[in-house]
Order: sequence, then structure tokens, then C-alpha cells
Amino acid sequence: MMKGMDKMFEEYDVNSDGAVTKDEVDTTRKQKLSKFNADKDGALSLDEYEDLWIERMRSHMVNGFLRLDDDGNGNVTIEEFARPLTKIICRH
Repeated sequence: MMKGMDKMFEEYDVNSDGAVTKDEVDTTRKQKLSKFNADKDGALSLDEYEDLWIERMRSHMVNGFLRLDDDGNGNVTIEEFARPLTKIICRH
């Protein structure tokens, strides 16, 4: 959780001074909105928001995949995919 907070802090600390101001937060949010606001209407549609969400969640998805890929071959087998639930079931 702290890693995520550190990453978010770095994202908003635009001038890298170790502090985040309201202006930095506002600027970062406006830039993010602008990046994903394809039709430039000043608001995100569901499709535009989906693109933002996918970018934000991609690192979580990759980390989850890497945790499942036991042998590191870049593929998750059914056995690797089932392992976490299997461990929980076996404990009970």
C-alpha cells in the first residue's frame, strides 16, 4: 500500500520538492483529464474514463499476472491460475 502511496505522491509532486500543494494536485488532475478527454469537451465519457482507468490499473494487473506465473514463462496455466484458491480450500 505504501508503494502505491509513494507512486501517487511522486505523480502529484510536480516540482519534486517533497511536498504536494493544492495547485500541483489541480494541475495534475487537469493534465490527466485533458490526456483522456478525446473529444475535448472538458468531461470524460465512460469510454474516455475507461482508458484512464486501464492506464491506472495496468500495473496492478501486471503484478497479479506475475504473482500467478510461477515458472516465469510469460504464460499462466490453469494450474497456476487455480493455485491461490486451491491453497485457501486446502486450509479449511
